[in-house]
Amino acid sequence: MKRNTGREGFTLVEMLVVIGIIAILVGASVGGYSFAVQRAEATRGRELVSNVATALNVMFQRQNRWPPSLLQESLGDGRLTARAAACLAVSGLMSLSHVSEEVDGETVYTLSGLDRCGIVTPWAAAVLKRTDPKMGASAALGLKVPGGGTVESHQLHFALDDDGDGIVEVRLDSQTLRVRANAVVWCWGQNGKEDSYSASMSGRGKADDIYSWTRAQEER
Repeated sequence: MKRNTGREGFTLVEMLVVIGIIAILVGASVGGYSFAVQRAEATRGRELVSNVATALNVMFQRQNRWPPSLLQESLGDGRLTARAAACLAVSGLMSLSHVSEEVDGETVYTLSGLDRCGIVTPWAAAVLKRTDPKMGASAALGLKVPGGGTVESHQLHFALDDDGDGIVEVRLDSQTLRVRANAVVWCWGQNGKEDSYSASMSGRGKADDIYSWTRAQEER
């Protein structure tokens, strides 16, 4: 009688080892994918901030002045709201959905649809894409963003050179910065809150705020 010495199948220990290896590989790939997504979103955020700053500068160069509505928003809390950002849409400098209406005999432009909250970070834009475009801006601004904050806290901020001296004053971390530019733009990043300015500019720690200017443009 011939004896079969070949092995059939795996032992329990071998199967557990294989499952463990697969789990490690899957975990590593998921972690790598999440990191790649975060980097891609941060890159889109930097591109958005840079593009908006460029659009603002081009607008000033074309007209040699700031539109009154844009200047008024800049002197307020400096958010690129639907009304403020509409200036960029009307001038053709940014592709933003907008509508017009007559208010006291004056044509007023505002953003609509997915752009109804103004210019927001990629993290907030992803939230708005999952909502009804007909939802009012006031309701949409209160929607929570997964990374932190609400849509409102993810609106881009901006400041303009309102006196023509080539210097923009920006208040951050309870300090006023003087930046050599006609217009500057920034956002609070994925967490939707203001982080340390020094940490953000140096790229250290968990600070993820994004700015359109560099340290070299600051007046010391």
